[in-house]
Amino acid sequence: MGAALKPIRQIDNNANVYPLIWLDYTVNRSRQHINDQKLIRSTIDHLKTFENANKCELYIRSISKDERVILIVSDKLARDIIPRIHALRQVSSIYIYCLDKSINEQWIKQYKKVKDIVTQPNQLIDRIRLERSRRTQNQTNEILPTSIFQTNTYYEQSNNNFNNDFIYSQLLIDALLQLRPMKNERNKLILLCKERYKDVHSELRLIQEFEKNYTSDKAIYWYMKDSFIYQIFNKALRTQNIDLLFLFRFFIHDIRQGILQNPCMSPIRVYRSQLMTKVEINLLENSIGRLISINSFFSTYIHREFVLMILNQSSSSNDLEQVVFEIDANPELNSTKPFGFIRPNNCFQQIEEVLFTLGSTFRLTKIHRQSNGLWIVQLSLCQDNDEQMNKIFQSFKETDNHNKIHVISFGNFLTKLGRLDQAEKFLTRLLHELPNNHKIIADCYYELGCIEMKKNVYDYSLNLHRKSLEMKLKILQDNDLSIADSYNSIAQIYMRKSDYKQAFLSYYQGLIITIQANGEDHLNVAVCYTNLAGICQKQDDYAGALEYYQRALNIRQQHLSIDQSDLGVSHNNIAIIYSCLGLCDLALEHYHMSLRILQNTLPPLHPEIAVCYCGLGLVYEQKGQLKRALSCYDKTVIIYRQALSSTHPHVIQIEAHIKKISPKQNNNVV
Repeated sequence: MGAALKPIRQIDNNANVYPLIWLDYTVNRSRQHINDQKLIRSTIDHLKTFENANKCELYIRSISKDERVILIVSDKLARDIIPRIHALRQVSSIYIYCLDKSINEQWIKQYKKVKDIVTQPNQLIDRIRLERSRRTQNQTNEILPTSIFQTNTYYEQSNNNFNNDFIYSQLLIDALLQLRPMKNERNKLILLCKERYKDVHSELRLIQEFEKNYTSDKAIYWYMKDSFIYQIFNKALRTQNIDLLFLFRFFIHDIRQGILQNPCMSPIRVYRSQLMTKVEINLLENSIGRLISINSFFSTYIHREFVLMILNQSSSSNDLEQVVFEIDANPELNSTKPFGFIRPNNCFQQIEEVLFTLGSTFRLTKIHRQSNGLWIVQLSLCQDNDEQMNKIFQSFKETDNHNKIHVISFGNFLTKLGRLDQAEKFLTRLLHELPNNHKIIADCYYELGCIEMKKNVYDYSLNLHRKSLEMKLKILQDNDLSIADSYNSIAQIYMRKSDYKQAFLSYYQGLIITIQANGEDHLNVAVCYTNLAGICQKQDDYAGALEYYQRALNIRQQHLSIDQSDLGVSHNNIAIIYSCLGLCDLALEHYHMSLRILQNTLPPLHPEIAVCYCGLGLVYEQKGQLKRALSCYDKTVIIYRQALSSTHPHVIQIEAHIKKISPKQNNNVV
């Protein structure tokens, strides 16, 4: 699990990490070594060579801690570099390649990652191949992509990278599981693998075997096999390479189907061993009761003794702690992401194994350290209708099936994160893959229209929203709020284009539908009135703006208590209009009501409070009461300086205005 307990970060998926590194003074000069290189590259994997220990160390340190590399090193350089890099998570194992084995046997005993001292190239290749073939069974020091949900409230959730990673991973995995694989994806994946391993003859033979003989019932066999599939698929999961994961959809669906063929029928306890840093242990200790998403297929064993044996045989270093996960799972509580028994591919171990579906979610119930230093982490599989999970994903659920996350939700969440290009690419992919009559096609066009509006491409955004609206009008009821959303979005585009007439007409259509759907006194209707008032205000129609703002306030006063900020915003809007009409006393009355509500409902340095102080200052200045005006402006600038950057236009404007009127106040103009 290791470093994957930290938030997942997007990395350069094209960066080539060489799984084998060879350090030797003569690695590129000795004829024998050059021939050995060709043999390694053609039979095992890609290889990177170094003649300088410092450059080799710098390269290893530059690799992500999520990667694992094997180092081959000459005995002349081994004593120099091994002490410096032995503790690095990137280093999986080390082989000393030399002529004399005996002189190195004593000093390497303190370094657990040194697997062997070899004198022949074929012996080296056989040892590395043997280790690699066991990797799928012994994943103790392998990365398991994981994310933890840290808080419960949506405000905290939307401002927390851990939680964003959790939601991102769950929505991506749900999309992969819901969308049917495309017919040509397997062929595209095979072509990609052939290019990736074009110089590795052993892998090319496996790719050809996969191309010729793969069937859906062999998916788990290929997943458990140390090969190109295991390597590329797991890296795609670690790095969340969306394009590559979509090529693997057929594989993901086939593995899930394979799990369903041999499911666990009763509650079970299984085990998983890991090596983890103290920082990662501390993160777990602070996450008791939280949700943990395992963002890969999660391999576990039913025998605790076997897990402990694997853990004791694993390469380790002083900065890593030994951890055993104890997982309780009840098949009756989880149906969308099942778990089941699988058979091992080889004779290295015959212990029964249990595989959990990609994206399974667990609750961390307990963590403690035994007297022997072993950490025990207890997890329980979450049920489909877990209360906290439902709260987290409530806004992403389909209306006709409350237990299913909408497939389009991943694109929406990418947009919320500001990853507009990724969101656009994902939604465009959906448009190409879904049948023309699919019910979410209109939603795809709507979300794409919202993305283009964020990019300030207004005409294209308008076309997309009109296309979405046209489809919605054909397939939805007349009072469906989704149609109102389209009208409101179209109005926003017209507002940005300064076409206030069309903006008003579209907002008005949205108002009519919202009243039909919710009634005249619903809070959503108050939002519609606020939108119409904003257009009137833009056109200096203050009487019209005041009427609509007052209607919005009347509705909110029926529903909202004095401790809700929307009520304060309504009073602020009305105060602005009274100020524009020159009715200063009425403006001050509503500004003060707004300020009292906002101060009781928002953090002290919230920008909305600064807006209210600024409005008060303008009214006092309008009345010639500059001392009071300056006092309000000072409070405004204090908040703006805390909430905004020093170069933000609001900060610059208010500071300039204070500088402008300060001399007048100093001349006793009150």
